[in-house]
Amino acid sequence: MVDEIKDGWTDSIYQGDAVKILDELPNNSIDLVVTSPPYNVGVDYGEYDDDISKRKYKILIKDIFVQLNRKVKNDGRVCVNVGLKNDNGIVDIPSIIKEKADIFDWDLRFEIIWNKGNSESSTAWGSWRSPSSPRPIFNHEYILVFDVGNEKKESEKTLEKEEFMEYVKSVWNITPETSSEHPAPFPKEIPRRLIKLNSYKGDVVLDPFIGSGTTAVVAEKLDRDWIGIELNKEYIHSSYERIEYETNKIFDGRSVFDY
Repeated sequence: MVDEIKDGWTDSIYQGDAVKILDELPNNSIDLVVTSPPYNVGVDYGEYDDDISKRKYKILIKDIFVQLNRKVKNDGRVCVNVGLKNDNGIVDIPSIIKEKADIFDWDLRFEIIWNKGNSESSTAWGSWRSPSSPRPIFNHEYILVFDVGNEKKESEKTLEKEEFMEYVKSVWNITPETSSEHPAPFPKEIPRRLIKLNSYKGDVVLDPFIGSGTTAVVAEKLDRDWIGIELNKEYIHSSYERIEYETNKIFDGRSVFDY
């Protein structure tokens, strides 16, 4: 797999631990990272324990960022979508992300609030109708966009005025998606905005937690190369099927077992 990656074999999903696979990617090879890592809120991902200790979660994020700091170009960016966690008090996952990014002197370019509307997918009422111990239902998440290095991207106008003005707002009103294939699907509008706002055609987009393949689908439609990483083999198979169906890209029978 190492030789295949070094030969520029993008448009593939690699099965395994994200930290180990990232270590095999060439340095300074990624233009943009768009991902939604596990929130550590107990979601059943099959292969991954999404309810580890806060200390272990911090180690996981740091280990991922160590690799991304080497793999992302000096004018590249890292976009991370995370939410909050209710665990006998609010666990501020976005602050953990920012804390670990600060280790590598990444500059926070955007902090976007993803307003999910009246979604009640997360129930945390606490005491019912009583001030004794109410708990909030989170109908928002965060999208953090970091500059990895200190080089500036080339200036080329690629967005329409209206979409640019919409994308640079600090609140994005986007309805969540649901899927029987994956417990936490990524709405396509989020990677679409992030990819268009932070990259050019032909750039390489990486999602180290690609899940149901949404980032790959959007990147393919926007004429970007892409790389995905995923632990769960079933998600990889369904992602390839989805990418073929939605983009008409043929993978010639490629499967997770090739890796």
